[in-house]
Amino acid sequence: MGVIIFLYIFVKYLNVMSIVVKDLGKKWEQIFDDPDETIIWRYDTSKNKFGPYEVEIKYKRPVVKTKKVTRKVTLNK
Repeated sequence: MGVIIFLYIFVKYLNVMSIVVKDLGKKWEQIFDDPDETIIWRYDTSKNKFGPYEVEIKYKRPVVKTKKVTRKVTLNK
């Protein structure tokens, strides 16, 4: 009996979520702004119904790239 009630509630939840996604429209963005970076999640219901189809990360400070160190080693015989 408990499983039947759980399935009924789960199906009702999925129907409500599909209505919410349709009401929001086809495309929208969610922006997360941190002190170090800005992250933009782009959603489009025609491409993916459950998650973002594109994530863009913009760093506020320049990223320091490390230089590769190579050494030439010779052996004396």
